[in-house]
Amino acid sequence: MALGDENKEKDIIVAEHAVFTSFLPGTEYSIEVFGDDPRPSRTENVLLRRLDEQFPSFRNLSERWMLKLDTQGYDLKVLEGAMSSLPGISVLQTELSVRPIYFGMPSYREVLERLISLEYEISDLAAVNYDRQRRAIEFDCLLVRTGDFMRVA
Repeated sequence: MALGDENKEKDIIVAEHAVFTSFLPGTEYSIEVFGDDPRPSRTENVLLRRLDEQFPSFRNLSERWMLKLDTQGYDLKVLEGAMSSLPGISVLQTELSVRPIYFGMPSYREVLERLISLEYEISDLAAVNYDRQRRAIEFDCLLVRTGDFMRVA
């Protein structure tokens, strides 16, 4: 099962190295930087579900939740399927791609603007990887819900 913005079945592109598996096809830049690892090896049909339908069964286990998004360019789709759940999620972690490695992925600016509009603030940024020119490709971004900074600590 995968998370997204709707409930349906969807083909996912399984990459040579599993960490590059995504619903979105990789760019030539990703292959230039990461070699054969992002190359597609096959597709698989998976169940796509909205977090809003899965999250209520877990809600009574804790008052505060952290959601780690690492969906290879699909994070905003997961968020769109989690609108009702977000008030219970104090901390979010997402990858922000400065250089797109998947076709159709949102820019880091789009992702940040959306998260800020959903009342999250940046707590930390850390570069994940660099290209041969030492330019950052992606950042891990830790965000905390506005007003929850003191509660989380």
